[in-house]
This record gives sequence, C-alpha cells and structure tokens, in this order.
Amino acid sequence: MEGLEAFAKLGFSALGVVTLLALLLSFSAYIKIVTVLSVLRSGLGWNSLPAAFVTAGLAFALALFVMTPTIRDSSRAVDSVIRDRATVDDATRGRALDSALSVWRIFLEKHSHPTVRDRFQKLADQLNGDSGRKDQASPADANEATGGWQVAAPSFVVSQLEEAFSIGLKLLLPLLVIDLLVATVLVAVGYEKVSPHYVSFPLKLLLFVAVDGWTMITTNLVASYL
Repeated sequence: MEGLEAFAKLGFSALGVVTLLALLLSFSAYIKIVTVLSVLRSGLGWNSLPAAFVTAGLAFALALFVMTPTIRDSSRAVDSVIRDRATVDDATRGRALDSALSVWRIFLEKHSHPTVRDRFQKLADQLNGDSGRKDQASPADANEATGGWQVAAPSFVVSQLEEAFSIGLKLLLPLLVIDLLVATVLVAVGYEKVSPHYVSFPLKLLLFVAVDGWTMITTNLVASYL
C-alpha cells in the first residue's frame, strides 16, 4: 500500500507502522461503521449471526475503502518532505509526520459536527488556561487552537458515535415492529410459551434479504462520507 511504503521510508519498523495505523484506525470511518453494524447485529436478535469477527472485518474493509484517499494524501505529504533525501534524521522525520497528521486532521474536522467542535474548543480553552488570553491571541494562534488535535480528535469520535446511533435507531425500528407483531400474534393464538425470537428471526432475515440489506446499508455508510 502506498501509505505503508511512505511511512516505511521514515525508518519505522513493520511493527511501528502497524501500530501507527492501528492508532489512526481509532480516528477513522471505522468507528461509525463498526458501531452501526454492531447495532444491526443486536437488532437481528441472534448475537451469533453474523459473527462479531465477520462484522469487524466488514467494518475494517469499508473503513479502508473510505480512508484510502486520506491515506494516499498523507503518504504524498510524507514523500514531499523526505523526497531526494539519502538519510532521514529525527527532525525530518518529525516534519514528515506532522505533515501527514495535518492531512489526516482535515478528514477529522470535515466529518465532525460544528456544535461538538465548539463545545470541545471551549473546554480546551479552559483546560489550557487560554480563556483569559483569548483577546490577546493572534489570528494564527486562534486558527491553530481551533484546528488542533486536542479538539479535532474527541470532536470527531463523538460526532461519529452520534451519527452511528442515529443510523442504528433507524435500523432497529422496523426490526422492533416485527418483534412486537410476532409477540402479539403468538399471544392472540394462544402460543404464549413460544419464544417470539424463534419466529421473528426468520422474518427479519426475509425482510433483510428482500430489500438487499447488506448492499443498501454498506453503500449508504460509505456514501455518508462523500
């Protein structure tokens, strides 16, 4: 992968590159996608289908699909710093990482809600003791504070979770209706002792297959990042 090759040029070991990507995965589309798929898995009623490993793998594949342009741009940012250099010292390595992280931060800021960013910005000002010095700060300092990772990282994660729960609720409602209808019918015909899950589960699968659920959900999740 182009991104892995660029980071490898910085002198990181394979384990270091994998560790860096694992950390960046925590600030990627994976958060929302895996949460939505987990909610869907619970809504179907049988936590063993599909397996957690399968949903996690699907979430990773979709997240990689979404994050490929960001990974590519980060790689190019690293290449622009270390290009034509025979050796990479610590200072150059630091500049290259800062350049790559700046590109990644753009993705975080683009997909975080302004209201969430504003609230975290106010908290950051209080934590950093900058509230009293706000009027004295230069425009460049203000822009840096607004776009820093301290604010961008939590704002992105909270925004992604809010969107995931909103999508998950829309997925759960029709499944809940099926559960309620099945339970009502079983009570009406005198089968109170029969677990509604044994009847509602195949009906949920039938509905899911009829509307081409996997394609609809996965493509809409990816489209939410356009």
